[in-house]
Amino acid sequence: MSNSNSLEIPRWLMGQNPYVADDNIQYLIHQETPRFIARWCFGAPTPPPRDPAHLYVEDGEGDAVHVYDFQWIDTAPDATGFEEMMSDAVEAIDQWLENNMAPPARYFD
Repeated sequence: MSNSNSLEIPRWLMGQNPYVADDNIQYLIHQETPRFIARWCFGAPTPPPRDPAHLYVEDGEGDAVHVYDFQWIDTAPDATGFEEMMSDAVEAIDQWLENNMAPPARYFD
């Protein structure tokens, strides 16, 4: 028997390249329209973005989040829509980091 509940697909997905052990570049996928895949990292990206004109930098607390190398599946939003989407993206990144932080080290006397 199949479950009659529909599959709920998350709006944001985060990931890493499983074939590169020290990869400091993360991947960000937006699954609602307009759909896209991009890279993100803290601080200036290395290697640099393919198109430096299409780079979003969020200067918040600590290191700046850089979102770049966008691959649009749907038509990209206008400037206002893009800014709103990137604000939401940074919030999703923050939430992902909060949920996936390594447990604190334990110190024994």
